[in-house]
Amino acid sequence: ILNRSGDRFAVGCEDFTVEVWDLSSGRISVRFPTNRDQTPKGYTVPYLSPDGTRVVVELGEHALLWDTSRNKLIAELSSASSDCHCNRTIYSIEFSPDGGVVAVAFGSMVFLWNTSTGDLISQLIDKSLDHGFDMTDPGTVRNIVFTSDSKTIITGSGIGTAKSWDVKTGNLLQTFKKHRLAITALALSPDDRVLATGSRNQDLKLW
Repeated sequence: ILNRSGDRFAVGCEDFTVEVWDLSSGRISVRFPTNRDQTPKGYTVPYLSPDGTRVVVELGEHALLWDTSRNKLIAELSSASSDCHCNRTIYSIEFSPDGGVVAVAFGSMVFLWNTSTGDLISQLIDKSLDHGFDMTDPGTVRNIVFTSDSKTIITGSGIGTAKSWDVKTGNLLQTFKKHRLAITALALSPDDRVLATGSRNQDLKLW
């Protein structure tokens, strides 16, 4: 997976190590191991930050946040702080454009972490939901996108609903209802004024 600036490339290897390549030199800049026993899929999926200094490795129901500049583990990312008796499989991971925040969707829950410290910033909770659990959406969150200023995050779910959230506070800002089937794609215009949502029903909505 390429980072946004296109100078780093991350790959999950057959031996469950992760390699980060410097494309300007054509050499491996970082290689580190993951736990084979904690990888139910049988492979690892790495995600690079925009500047390539951080990589998040998805391992089923948890992930590793790694500092590639120091080749050091920053934190293990999981949904253990939630009491929700629900699906905790990771469906989406996205870095903010400034690289300071990483969002991870565990089933119906989305958590935000500080990429420098590994500290949890917030869990996105829709308080209008009467499910007795701290959920972002009743449907599985499969898509995440940040605005260009990294201040707002938008989630798209398996029940066809998109929601925008304040990154700093974790507060819900707006709900976009709704596609008949699961949202499969989210995109923002360059000025962040238009949101496009695409669904499994093969329709597209502009907001």
